[in-house]
Amino acid sequence: MSGTTLAGEFLSADEVKALLTDKTTKGIHLKRDYSYRINFSIYGLLIRVKNDGEETRGQWHVKDDGRHCIKWEDSYKTRCFPFKDNGDDSYTKVEGNGKNQFDDIA
Repeated sequence: MSGTTLAGEFLSADEVKALLTDKTTKGIHLKRDYSYRINFSIYGLLIRVKNDGEETRGQWHVKDDGRHCIKWEDSYKTRCFPFKDNGDDSYTKVEGNGKNQFDDIA
């Protein structure tokens, strides 16, 4: 991703939007050890498909401070977390109880 963010820094709101909008990402939940794909539509909708085929839908947006927010259909909470640039064309969504690493974004 081109921009001014250096490895280890958090992405800005514009960088997160450019990274995810109308893209499908391959991710790994590092704490729970499962992989998945998520499609982030331009309309703020998302679909996650885990490696076992389980599908979950939700909504997403980006706050002005760059935090990426997701609300899953089966949850009453919206959760927001920043993204870090790993410096190797992968990004880590830093969560309080674990981490999700995103790469292969197309």
